[in-house]
Amino acid sequence: MTLRFLILAWLLGSSLAFADDDTLIVATDNDQEITVHVYPNEADTPLLIWLEELDDARPAFESLMLDLQANGFTVWRTNLLDAFFLERSPTNVRGLDGRGVLALLRKAETTGQPYMLVSADRMSIPSLRGARRWQAEMPAGHHFLGAALVYPNLFEPAPPAGIEPELMSITRHSSAPIYLLQPEYGALRSRMTTLLDALGTGGAPTFSRIVPKVRDWYFMHERGENPDEDAATAQMPRHLLEATKLLGKIAPRMPRGMAAEFPDPTPTTHVRRGLIAFPDTPAAPGYRLSATLGGEQSFDDVRGKVALVNFWATWCPPCVHEIPSMNRLAQQFRTDQFRIVSINFKEDPAHIREFMNKVQVDFPVLIDPQGHTADAWRVFAFPSSFLIDRAGRIRYSVNSAIEWDTTEAITPIQGLIAEDTSLPAH
Repeated sequence: MTLRFLILAWLLGSSLAFADDDTLIVATDNDQEITVHVYPNEADTPLLIWLEELDDARPAFESLMLDLQANGFTVWRTNLLDAFFLERSPTNVRGLDGRGVLALLRKAETTGQPYMLVSADRMSIPSLRGARRWQAEMPAGHHFLGAALVYPNLFEPAPPAGIEPELMSITRHSSAPIYLLQPEYGALRSRMTTLLDALGTGGAPTFSRIVPKVRDWYFMHERGENPDEDAATAQMPRHLLEATKLLGKIAPRMPRGMAAEFPDPTPTTHVRRGLIAFPDTPAAPGYRLSATLGGEQSFDDVRGKVALVNFWATWCPPCVHEIPSMNRLAQQFRTDQFRIVSINFKEDPAHIREFMNKVQVDFPVLIDPQGHTADAWRVFAFPSSFLIDRAGRIRYSVNSAIEWDTTEAITPIQGLIAEDTSLPAH
């Protein structure tokens, strides 16, 4: 795409929305059809195969595709869930076995362009599966560079809150070159070393870059709302160009002839919802954090009382949804018996106070600016909550939003209040 063409299109008022005019249909081995929206460019430009997971109607994402095109990339944008008539859900994404990605990679090879997979969050799972299948049949002199993974979530379904999650088996069976783009404030930032170690097990050459001052999905948010996100999104073409150059240096050394099959992609972790009795009733890790409204609070402030310790963020809709029921729960008990403590994950205090001016919160909100407290409590999903007994031990946890003023939640709390703390917990 030449600069003269871009200027001319702007003068003519064109939106450059090639996704509406340029499409490609790719067939899989079992005759399913994948619609690919093409953002064309010069024949020798790098080709990005972007596997999207969220709703493709977001204007910010469309703007990013056009930015990539304007910066010298050909882009193929596709949604495998839509292609296979699957509802958007974590389970369905984890269930994609990579055969659709394999069909896309075969088609990309016919272009003669250097090509790279790009995916974010859980869509990185089928991305790696498809790359592994492609490695088993790649022709000599292939043009495959590898995969760029943006804040990849390669973990099994969330275990009970406080239990460390397990990685999907594909992370230990991948050897394609990988470029990892990780937001500094991303939910899985602290588990990046664990992921890199697992990828190293399979022999995947991996490069990583931290994107400063932003959280996950930063390029999906509307422009003008957050200067740091705008700056990071503007850098995305440069980051992906860096990825093509780094991966292009090592792609010829990728192993060939490996078996296309790998362990069953079906998640092995059983998802459990609602309040779950915590195993072994360990002592809670504790905390000492600044409060949003001033001062400092520590875990010692709730010792001798039953406590609900809740980890949340304002960008998490289920977290916000359960706040009213937590307010009602607080009214059910005396403060010398029961307390609620809310710990915010990596958000600015001024932003939290602005949120609290709009949403009523009847309990303390503490600030975990670097996520270290969440790490100590092994928080993986948001919201995650823990019921602590009067002896300071974790007795129940939940890794999703629930209605806290129901019998299912109130009864265990009443039991903990009535418990004789001199006896061992069950």
